[in-house]
Amino acid sequence: MRNNHSIINMAAHFRDTCSAPDTSTSDHEEDVRAFIGHCDRETEQGIDIALNADFTAAAVKGTFSRLRLQSAMGPDDIPPSFLRHAPDSLIALLTALFNYSWHHGVLPRAWRDANLFALFKGGRKPKTDPSSFRPISLTSTTAKAFERLILTRLWSSVGHKISKNQAGFRKHHSTVDQIYRVLNAIRGAWSVHESLPIAFLDISKAFDRVWVDGLLFKLHTIGIRGRSWRWLRAFLTDRRMRIAYNGVYSEWVPLFAGTPQGSVVSPSSSWCTSMICRRHHAVVLSTPMTLPSCRTQSHHTT
Repeated sequence: MRNNHSIINMAAHFRDTCSAPDTSTSDHEEDVRAFIGHCDRETEQGIDIALNADFTAAAVKGTFSRLRLQSAMGPDDIPPSFLRHAPDSLIALLTALFNYSWHHGVLPRAWRDANLFALFKGGRKPKTDPSSFRPISLTSTTAKAFERLILTRLWSSVGHKISKNQAGFRKHHSTVDQIYRVLNAIRGAWSVHESLPIAFLDISKAFDRVWVDGLLFKLHTIGIRGRSWRWLRAFLTDRRMRIAYNGVYSEWVPLFAGTPQGSVVSPSSSWCTSMICRRHHAVVLSTPMTLPSCRTQSHHTT
């Protein structure tokens, strides 16, 4: 990207990428939208009290103290060091701001904006093609600190409902766990002289094309309701991004689908995937891998 024209083209490419496909004639989509509207009007009665409680200044201060000073700033230009060394008076003000946002399901515009850096994927891909780049979103440091507080709540509330086979975006889990599971299944099938069908799915633009209403439906289904659900809805909708390159920025462009890469709570979409796989006894592998030669039927889907 050497000029403003390239930056404009890149912004247009990712705007189109982060747009949901046209499913306006889908009865299923209409049902989900109606359900979303019901959830938005849902009362606090019967809602998980611990999940939806106010945040304390002590919790906010603890989160700030663990921020990585090397993290890049978002569009608001607030560095992590500013929050990490914040005095008690500022922490009290930000705690009040967080709780207002939490109570009413609203977020400042700056918390839903992202500077997008296009990272070249490498290989022989042409650098003139926008699809040769991976979008990395740099969002507000303040918003990410709040997301960490919320993510802790979400995991405490619904973590036990997540399939034990889910390894992505979980502490103390990795692709090594999935490799072990696959090899163990292969050995089991080999020992009884049976074939083992395996499907490897490499989902293109898994973050960029997330259907937000569908994700909110899934989150509600696993028990994320009340203030937490309404906050996540506000966080995931009405988002904007701009391309940033060597101090030059594109115009802001709206995003109609997807979750921001680089966000703290974005991987929550993988939890919903794990719920589906738990029901159907499937295996989700987070990266492609090469398996040893054996008597298996391998079907590759891209």
